[in-house]
Amino acid sequence: MATKHSDQRAGKVELNLPLGGERVLRKMGFGAALQTLKKVLRGKTTPESRGVVRLCRQLHAKFDSANPKLDGKLVGSVVVRLVDTVEFANGLSQRLREITRIKGPSKREQLRSILMVIDEVELSALRRQVEGLRREIPRLLKELTPKPRKGGG
Repeated sequence: MATKHSDQRAGKVELNLPLGGERVLRKMGFGAALQTLKKVLRGKTTPESRGVVRLCRQLHAKFDSANPKLDGKLVGSVVVRLVDTVEFANGLSQRLREITRIKGPSKREQLRSILMVIDEVELSALRRQVEGLRREIPRLLKELTPKPRKGGG
């Protein structure tokens, strides 16, 4: 289970995460790590949140094995955005299932309510993740592109 210890005087936060999470989070950089931590530390740790951490760790390891010199913050941010995109898409899928279950005399209001949630929550969250991925994936691709050898024919 993830726990958080804080020493406010020193401004330090120590994390005790399962699955070697601390090492991975340090490698990912603060911004991406914070997003991952929010998932894990929201309430109690669930199998789903442990799965998210495990998936992030596995994806980060694959990028690292492909090129250990990749910018860890960039890789971490891309990994977290990709995983978040899947989670937000799952939320959208849930809303669509809710629409298929609408019953009763207030169908119009129920549909309106669900569509507002889709527009204001799922789509705006997806939009932010896609915009971030559009900025970051080209940078990551550039880092993954082999450099031409100097002087070699």
